Order: sequence, then structure tokens, then C-alpha cells
Amino acid sequence: LIRGIVAVDAGRERVLALRIYDQMETPGLGGRIESPKWLVQFVGKSTKGGIVVSATETGPNVVQAISGASATSRTVNVMVNKAIAELLSGGKRLKELDLGLTADAVTRATPGYPKNQVKPPHMRRKGQRPPFMVPVGAINISKGRPVTSGEELITGGLDQITDGVKKSGQLDYVELDSGPQWVQIDLGAMRTVYAVVIWHYYKNPVVYNDVITQMADDAAFTQNVRTLFNNDRDNSSGLGVGKDEHYFSRWWGEIVDVRGAAKEGRRARFVRVYTNGGSAGEDTRLVEIAVYGRAVKPKKEANK
Repeated sequence: LIRGIVAVDAGRERVLALRIYDQMETPGLGGRIESPKWLVQFVGKSTKGGIVVSATETGPNVVQAISGASATSRTVNVMVNKAIAELLSGGKRLKELDLGLTADAVTRATPGYPKNQVKPPHMRRKGQRPPFMVPVGAINISKGRPVTSGEELITGGLDQITDGVKKSGQLDYVELDSGPQWVQIDLGAMRTVYAVVIWHYYKNPVVYNDVITQMADDAAFTQNVRTLFNNDRDNSSGLGVGKDEHYFSRWWGEIVDVRGAAKEGRRARFVRVYTNGGSAGEDTRLVEIAVYGRAVKPKKEANK
């Protein structure tokens, strides 16, 4: 049991104060979350992108975790980010997004940095991802939905992209030819979307090029097209210059934020993900794409 209160300066995107007023953690260890010496670390931290409590990372939004009390630090991390997100969204009830990263769903491989690869420009600084908060009731609305592509596949079947399995073994991905390629998910109807999560092949450490995520109202992508993520820094894919960072594909997936400032999400029927191959001449390999959004309310039975 941990209860507390956080004060936030929304305009300057920073934490003003944090107090823990009720906790039942181990005295002298986890109980240190109540200590002013530990809590003062939160003051002035950037709320942009979420607070990270970590024993190894540094940065404008990072608070040092309590050594030996990782579970307690993690609980505080989720609690603080939940409170901040609810404050900034006008009091909406939120929860941490559950990506279903169970042992049955993923291959928990975390390869090191490849010594023979040159780090690309605009590479994301390695670091822990803060909890991603979404409205209560958000689910994977793309599971089992039909997938199309602009080109024939080299290996695999398109249905693997939305089957819910995020493993990165030999038969767990689809492979597309070199050059800019895309796959597209039909959500079946206009839906409210909060996040698109992408798993490229990650068993080997690969940086995929020109990753671009878009949503639209029609299959031809001519109506209400919106670009959600674009790390094509030189417009080599011809969809415009992007400002997002490059990153190593990892088993925890790449979250594309579609929530908006008020955490209300955006409406669309189709989601498309582009990739232009990977580092060291790798072809495009996709494991899974999950679209998280609002569940459809069941229709009321007609009165007999």
C-alpha cells in the first residue's frame, strides 16, 4: 500500500513536489520512499515523456531508484506517472498500458551493442521507458485484424503481424524485400486509437531505417492522413523529413504515442507502418504490430 500526492506545473512541464503520506513498505529499505531526502529528487523533474525511476539512468526526467527496493521504486514510478497523466488530461481515469509481454508472447532477448556497426546519427539514448498511461478500458483492437502490404512477402504470412505473438525466432517474423516497404492494418471501422506498438525483428541488434507510422480514414491513404512517427531524416522514403530518433529494435516494442495532450486518442480506420530495411543491409523484418484503442461497446439487445 502506497499513497501519496504530487504537484505539477503544467505550463512548465515539471514536478513541483511529491509527498508519500501512507505506506507499508519494509522499514529502512522500501520505507525510504517516505524520506524527504529521496522525495526531493522529484522536484523540478521534467514531466515531458514521463518520470523514470532507475538505478542506472540519468536525465532531466530520471529519479534514482532505491537500491535493493526495485519493486517499491517501480510502484512509485507507476503511481507518479498515473497521477501526472490524470492531472494533465483533466482527471480522466488512466492505467499503465499492458503490452502482454509474457514469456509465452515474447523472446526476452536483449543483445548488446554490435561492435561492427557504426551508430547512426540521431540515435536515441539508451534508457528505461517510463510507464505509458492510457484510459481505462484500452485494449489491443488490431489482434486478428486483416493486414495488407504493398509488395509480396519473402517469408512468412501477413496474418502473423496481428496474431499477438511477439517472439523473434526463425519463423516468427515476416520479411519484405529491400527498399521502402509498408504493411497496413484494417481496424474494421473508425476507432479511437491511443498507441501503435511495433516489434521489428529483435533477436539480433538491428536499427531499422525510415520507420514511419501513419493513420488514415481510407485504405488508399488519401483521406485524413496523419503521420504519427517519422525518423526518416533525409526523406529517402519520399514521405517527408522526420524528426524522430533511430533506435535498436527490442523485445519490449516501440510505442508510437497517439493519445494527444488530453489523452483522448485519435480516430482512424487504417494504420500503416513503413520501413526501409535495416542496418548492415538487412531486409525489413516485422514481428508484430499492435494498435491499442477503445473497446467497442456491445450493442444493447433489442426489446422483445
